[in-house]
Amino acid sequence: MLRELEDPDVWNDQDRAQALGKERATLEAVVVTMDELVAEVPHPVRARLADALGINRLRRFVGLSG
Repeated sequence: MLRELEDPDVWNDQDRAQALGKERATLEAVVVTMDELVAEVPHPVRARLADALGINRLRRFVGLSG
């Protein structure tokens, strides 16, 4: 998704660019919510849960750091 948004040609199709922007914002909100929920889990289990949920992969896909 991030690669698509970084492609200058995506802006030639405003509807597509807008849809991608909305999708990214939605996914970003999901990742933030997942981060908040995982933060409530006891520390020894937290990293394994984050891995199992694929949070880091989602972060990279959406373009979030950390």
